[in-house]
Amino acid sequence: MPVFLLVNPKAGGGRAGPAAREAAELLRNKGLDFVLRESKSAENLTELAAQAARSDCDRVIVVGGDGTWHYALNGLAYTDKPVALIPCGRGNDFRRNINLPEKVTQAVEVALHGRIKELDLVWTGLRHYIGVGGVGFDSEVTECANTQVPIFTGTLAYTVAVFYKLFAFKPKKLTIIHDHGVYENKVMFAVFGNSKSYGGGMMITPEAEMDDGLIDVLIVEEIGVPSLLATLPKVFSGRHLSHPAVTTFRTTRAEISSPDKMDLYGDGEYIQPVPATLEIRPKALKVLVPAGA
Repeated sequence: MPVFLLVNPKAGGGRAGPAAREAAELLRNKGLDFVLRESKSAENLTELAAQAARSDCDRVIVVGGDGTWHYALNGLAYTDKPVALIPCGRGNDFRRNINLPEKVTQAVEVALHGRIKELDLVWTGLRHYIGVGGVGFDSEVTECANTQVPIFTGTLAYTVAVFYKLFAFKPKKLTIIHDHGVYENKVMFAVFGNSKSYGGGMMITPEAEMDDGLIDVLIVEEIGVPSLLATLPKVFSGRHLSHPAVTTFRTTRAEISSPDKMDLYGDGEYIQPVPATLEIRPKALKVLVPAGA
């Protein structure tokens, strides 16, 4: 069994099912032995990925979006099994961060012939994430995009959620203990990036790398709605870093606390309420990436 094909049939509004069948047909035409497993829940995704890690397969192919990828990698972290993604979610930010092709045929080729790259993960105490984590306005927007604007996808879903939440949000008090000291202030939000983008292509931590052993922290301090609206378009190009309300630094560890209610999201998935401690875990996941990534 050289290939373990793991699919979340609900990902991408149901697009993952047909994508998995197309991938299976491509593998069959190549004469490759494979097993196909469909997940029944988020927890089941992690369980099936852990089963794949213990199996005699030589690689795992995950079919789904960033949420599917999030739960699958938690079953594959720290193992010797290389894993590849066939992207068919709403945001597909991991695909963007490694320049993975969108088409199933090309993604399968990367899964079979791409190079293995060891990527970092961020450990939260409960689960790992590979992309961007966040608290504050950012997290409330993510929750809204996931649950209240289901008819939209990718960047559009996130943008609609921003405007939906914009006038109701109140800045939060936040403390972050990190490698270089203590940060304390009232903030709009803080993100903890292992990769460059979230929200379907928003370059929130544009200098982050998934193999540098560091978390890129970006904090937007308390600002008015007009200033926030003026800054948001710059996020798509990464030009927001020069805004006077933006603070950035890198760290290997971040202890987050607040007297206000805040929730931590990672890879667009709810993880836990604050307080939380984040730790970088270098080279924790073996990923099949395109040759130039």
